[in-house]
Amino acid sequence: MPLYRLFLCIFLSAVALHAQTKPPMDFHNDGIAALRKGDYPAARTAFQESLKLKPGNPTSLYNLGLVEYRAGNEGLALGLWRKALVLAPGFFAPSHAIHWAEAKLPRVASGNEFSLWEQFRETFLITIPLQSYLFLVVLLLLLSGWLFLRYIGTRRRAVLDESPLPPFPWVASVFVLIWVLAIAATGAKLFDMSVTRATIVSEKVPVRTSPDNDGTALFDLIEGHEVIVRESVVGDSVGGVSTGDWFQVSVPGGGMTGWVPKESVFVSSK
Repeated sequence: MPLYRLFLCIFLSAVALHAQTKPPMDFHNDGIAALRKGDYPAARTAFQESLKLKPGNPTSLYNLGLVEYRAGNEGLALGLWRKALVLAPGFFAPSHAIHWAEAKLPRVASGNEFSLWEQFRETFLITIPLQSYLFLVVLLLLLSGWLFLRYIGTRRRAVLDESPLPPFPWVASVFVLIWVLAIAATGAKLFDMSVTRATIVSEKVPVRTSPDNDGTALFDLIEGHEVIVRESVVGDSVGGVSTGDWFQVSVPGGGMTGWVPKESVFVSSK
């Protein structure tokens, strides 16, 4: 084959491959169009393809959650919305959807998901990005430092001039107090980011005392409930039958801890 024909074939193949590869936004727009038509299978496929090309896109996760919720998969929808909110704190759409869907969930008898920590987390930690906390810490440090340095300079000049001393910088003290609180909030944000959370996607799953189906059932978790993942184990093959993978989970707010099958949850944290 002549060399120019070889290059021509390579060029045409590259052009054809590029034409077949759609950007993530095109898949996303296809999903939006299918969702408006009520074609949930097509919308699901489009959003999943968009996420394959651009994993962790909060908007695609939110819209895929809408598809799953309308298809009757409330637990998976809540998991997708929670993941979108983790990736984009302050994203109003998934935050509103989570509040709306959680209001329909029954309380978990084994824990207190409305503890002070969970309320603080819901109000401040998951809705404000880490960068905002860090910016506030640096800003308050600069402001309070500048005010105290100015006070020290003014006081020194007053001593040298034997004039009345300047008043104590109470404003700077308030800034220091807020700075300490901002540091504590930043630490809480970092701690919360280190905790693995998941959403129950099975209609009803018993929480057992051990990572196997022979463990005693402690209580049941309902689809859509959020749990904290403490540990995971990989199942073994016993008598030729796989025991499956398990997560040790607890209910937010200090609830009891137990084991659930891995396939019954959707990990919604980073």
